[in-house]
Amino acid sequence: FTDTHAVTQAGSTITAGLQYYPLPNPVRLLDTRPGEPACDTPGTPLAGGATRTQPARTACSGIPSSALAVVGNATVVNTAAGATDGFITLYPSGATLPTVSNLNYVPGQVVPNAFTVGLGGDGALNIYASSSTHFIVDVTGYYAPPGAGGLFYHPLPNPIRLLDTRPGETACDAPGVPLTGDAARTETARVICNGAVIPTTAQVIVGNATVVNNVPGATGGFITLYPSGVARPTVSNLNYVADQVVPNAFTVGLGGDGAFNIYASSSTHFIVDITGYYSTEASDVNGTGLLYFPLSSPVRLLDTRPGQPACDAPGTPLAGGGVRAELARTTCGGATIPATAQAVSGNATVVNNATNTGPGFITLYPSGAAQPTVSNLNYVPGQIVPNAFTVGLGSDGAFNIYASTSTDFIADLTGYFAP
Repeated sequence: FTDTHAVTQAGSTITAGLQYYPLPNPVRLLDTRPGEPACDTPGTPLAGGATRTQPARTACSGIPSSALAVVGNATVVNTAAGATDGFITLYPSGATLPTVSNLNYVPGQVVPNAFTVGLGGDGALNIYASSSTHFIVDVTGYYAPPGAGGLFYHPLPNPIRLLDTRPGETACDAPGVPLTGDAARTETARVICNGAVIPTTAQVIVGNATVVNNVPGATGGFITLYPSGVARPTVSNLNYVADQVVPNAFTVGLGGDGAFNIYASSSTHFIVDITGYYSTEASDVNGTGLLYFPLSSPVRLLDTRPGQPACDAPGTPLAGGGVRAELARTTCGGATIPATAQAVSGNATVVNNATNTGPGFITLYPSGAAQPTVSNLNYVPGQIVPNAFTVGLGSDGAFNIYASTSTDFIADLTGYFAP
């Protein structure tokens, strides 16, 4: 990808960077299922082919009028009679529906995915569902102009594997036994490990979690991540069934002891990879703290499928066992990722439906860095798998995409981090 010309972002209303403000505990903003507790409980599924405008700045959510974007986890519960395939797109209210997606689903599935989405001038986000489905939105924090309690983002030079419960695997913490069902594990995040430092000033961590649910007698369940020292909230980060490998990005606050809790409703193996953290420090051992700049509307940076519109449309899948360097500092689709950008956030989707495809995984990491022992997406033949991401950029403004097996791949961007 060699498109390196630059213009200003069309239609942008945010010209200054934002800080991150974690909620004291995650909150369930929306649950469309009848009889379920949430700030907003309509009791009816999202309408297919329609957009729901969801207020985010509410007394219930704890999100103030200054918030310009929210961070959290969304879950499709596509189990109703007559359910069909579909996808979800989240975008700011008042914006045009973009050619991006956050979640893809088929009948009978429960699919989670993390998100960061800008808010319109009315403090709301839009939820477009291509087909009718129940939908849940949990919020962990928000972005607003710098102020008291605001945090800077610090990307690690390279992601690290904080936890892997599987026997014989390499990680900062490798207990060798699965998570216990219906119990919480307290995991220390402020560590020095594998050449990386997460300092004592870190208040929130960002990364990717993966359930590997192949333990004997495995059953379905869910995972909730939340700060140590607080009550477990009515939210979830991952949903899984027996023998499933499920990834999902996360942003979770830390307790005063520098740890977070991992609640598993049923026993499963679990992996935690860390890409960065938030702190009050404008500069620390990992460099200058960064502010967040949301795009006025998401943009499709890459789509490898033939004939699909994107900033970069090579028309051929990722090569198995190869690394693709993807330029992120570019101008396309009315958006500019400037030369100052040090990291980008968005949503990645594997479309693994080509002939003779195999199972595999995707790793995103800064260009110029060694490939780390982490993953962002796991897939099997015939699957469409989405996952949110935040990835650092190399000095050339690019990030690397490693695919263990050949697959089509999509990358949508929602914003970037810069000083």
